[in-house]
Amino acid sequence: MEIVTCPKCGRPRPQGQPCPVCGDTTTPVIPQPKTPAVAKASPPTRTAATRPQHKAAGRSNRGLIAAVIVAAVLIAAVATVVAVLMAGGAAVVEEEAALVGTPDRGRDQAAQSLLRNAMTAMDAAFVESADYTSITQATLKAMEPAINWNAGRAGVCASPPTGATAQTNSVSWAGTGRLSYELGTWSESGVQFGVKVDKAGGGTTQYRGGAAADW
Repeated sequence: MEIVTCPKCGRPRPQGQPCPVCGDTTTPVIPQPKTPAVAKASPPTRTAATRPQHKAAGRSNRGLIAAVIVAAVLIAAVATVVAVLMAGGAAVVEEEAALVGTPDRGRDQAAQSLLRNAMTAMDAAFVESADYTSITQATLKAMEPAINWNAGRAGVCASPPTGATAQTNSVSWAGTGRLSYELGTWSESGVQFGVKVDKAGGGTTQYRGGAAADW
């Protein structure tokens, strides 16, 4: 049954029936307009193809960040290697410059090395005799045959004989006491080097150019 509006009182009533409010039956009935139904808008839905695109973009960004990090690490490593090489090269240049500036440095070092070897032989001979004054040239020759041993006397540490030269592997030696001895030699540079050892408490004294001085 269709519901219409009563033209007399404006109240709704069934079509073809008297108005239940005013009882009107003669006035033409004006059909009540129907309100069209409004369709509800459905929320937008994500398609299945949208999500993979976001994931692919995320993976691409992460890959780019990882590549940048790796590149930065490699650059830092290369920079470190270059710095080390440059530092090493600078050290070599400085050392070469020092050697050029002091041409006799190598000759003096050879004389000092010769005296150190002689000290080792003297101490080894002392282990057997327990007295430096009883050590003989033959004993020292047996201990260190590479050295030409020249017997001397007290004072050879500051003024070795001219025949004791590092160029000929010659060392002048003297047992100055049961617990002391002296050694001396000339460097090819023309400077004399020597050492005095006193195990009774005097320690070890190095000589250079005729005076006590560290090498």
